[in-house]
This record gives sequence, structure tokens and C-alpha cells, in this order.
Amino acid sequence: MRLIALDASTTTIGIAILDYDTDFNIKLIHYCYFKPDKSKEQLKMVIEARDYIIKLAKLYKVNEFIIEDYVKFMGGGSTASTIIPLAILNSTLRIGALEKLKLEPVALNVLKIRHTIKLGPKPPKKEDVPDVVAKILGIEFPWYETIDKRKKVKIKPESYDVADAIAVGIAHIKIKAREQN
Repeated sequence: MRLIALDASTTTIGIAILDYDTDFNIKLIHYCYFKPDKSKEQLKMVIEARDYIIKLAKLYKVNEFIIEDYVKFMGGGSTASTIIPLAILNSTLRIGALEKLKLEPVALNVLKIRHTIKLGPKPPKKEDVPDVVAKILGIEFPWYETIDKRKKVKIKPESYDVADAIAVGIAHIKIKAREQN
């Protein structure tokens, strides 16, 4: 089976394509990110993001569409101006999966994802997700890097969005494996 997994936000959409077999062995096939163009009107921005994701899903011939569900309430920082655009983007991507790919989208909340991928007693913090998914997959994490003005290598924040997308896919596969057993 092949799936596309997304960590969608209006800033960056982390994208992962994963394969898994009947024994639920997982292989990372492709990863990238997409930066929605915030200079565009909101609906045009989300349609452009949807079209990019659909094109990628078709290119890789995915069988499943998995997305991290948007947070309905963010304690302390919860505002309509944050949550509504996120809900619109998430819903547009899910509708695109149904309409254009004929795939029933699966939405997983962040707590379920983190608890499913944890390697110890506690779920990983956001900054630990790249190391956790790398351990699960037996790979070096593919960090995105940049060079700052002082010629120091810096990790780009998009690395964490990609790690979260990979985590979404791994969690989905692990949940399916548990349900089968």
C-alpha cells in the first residue's frame, strides 16, 4: 500500500509518501513541503495547495490519504483568525482527496499521532519527532538546512513539518497494524 500523509498549516504543508506491506514494514518513498502563497486570496491559496497535493498523490499513485486533523482549540493562543483558515485548508485538502482521488481521507489528531509513535513511556515533543521517525524507519532524518550570515548551518523549520507528516503516516500504519492483530 502507498499513502500520502500531510501535516497541513497555512504556513507550511509537510508531505510524506510512505509504502507499507502486509507485515506493516514501512518505507519512506518521498518527502517535501509546500508553502501556501499567503499573498493570494484565501480560497485561491487553498485551491492551489489542494491542486499541488492532488498532483503529487496522482504522480505517486497513492491508495490512502492521511492528514493531521486541525486543532479545534489552542489554549491561550486560540483565535478565529488562526483556527478558521486552518480548518478551511484542512477541509479543502480532505474534500480534494474525496473528489479528485476517490479516497476517503483519514484525519488523526496530534495526540493520537504522538502517542502512537512514541518509543518510550511519554509521547515525543515536537522537536523530538524527527529523531523518533528516523529511528522507526531506520534512516537518517533528511534535515532541510540553510546557511546563516555567519556561515553557520541552521535547521530550517520546514524540517519539523516534514517530520510531522512522516509521523502522521507512521501512526496511521501502526494503528492499522494494531486493528488487524
